[in-house]
Amino acid sequence: MLCILPNMSENRFMRTKIQTVSSENGIYSFANGHSMSRELESKTPNGCRMAGRWALRDKNNQLVDFDQYSNDIAERQNLDLYNLIH
Repeated sequence: MLCILPNMSENRFMRTKIQTVSSENGIYSFANGHSMSRELESKTPNGCRMAGRWALRDKNNQLVDFDQYSNDIAERQNLDLYNLIH
């Protein structure tokens, strides 16, 4: 059996570090310019209300990802939430 290993020289396993955390208004900003917060009245791509889901937006305020759980977004988008744990 032939086993092919991933090229470990690639930087694909690096995590984007959190740049700032604003606990005053619940918006988390990341080093790549993205921000994540809970949204109530904005719409999902299929037209449903966000209704308190976490939304990840890019620096142009375009929706990148959304989910009920912030950890699921972080896993899919390669974000490091470790710095959020106090």
